[in-house]
Amino acid sequence: MARKTQRAPLTLTTDQRNKFEQISKSRTAPLLEVQRAKIILHYADGLPISQIQEQVKVSRPSIYKCIDKALAAGPDAGLKDHYHRPFDPTITVEAKAWVVRGILAALDLHDGRIIAQVHDRHRSCEFIELLKELDDRYPPECTIRVVLDNHSAHI
Repeated sequence: MARKTQRAPLTLTTDQRNKFEQISKSRTAPLLEVQRAKIILHYADGLPISQIQEQVKVSRPSIYKCIDKALAAGPDAGLKDHYHRPFDPTITVEAKAWVVRGILAALDLHDGRIIAQVHDRHRSCEFIELLKELDDRYPPECTIRVVLDNHSAHI
């Protein structure tokens, strides 16, 4: 026989219960949310963890994690995953300066080489400079085809 859990009971308001029942029966909600809604409903009804595990088909650690989140931050928090970033991002000053600049680049489809120039501005004189570098790189009898891409669409 399963023993009673030492965790505090979870009480749901009528609105919360309706919301969780709707999610638990949903066929379009993400599977994890459906499972977590079922866990929270069963736990609020007083079912033992072993029965919740049998009915929802989820591991005990997952059930404990969901219940602990719901008890600590409220039932709605039990549905969602917490955002997790193990380390603070470190971006150097040089990298920030490089990101601020746009880049003019060309890709040689035959050998995969990239010809790139970094400029503070993207005026026609910088573009002509890139074209001259491309022209100098290849023999005069080669045909150079250029496909232009509007970089501002990627911002």
